[in-house]
Amino acid sequence: MEWDETERAWMLALDEYENTVLCPLCGMPSKFCHDYLK
Repeated sequence: MEWDETERAWMLALDEYENTVLCPLCGMPSKFCHDYLK
């Protein structure tokens, strides 16, 4: 089964979100798990 254009767009958006917003170590949003003030 192949994905249609909408499904491909959703997966590309999810991939970008996971690679730019989420922490690679814990999987939570970086702004919650990283203390940038230290």
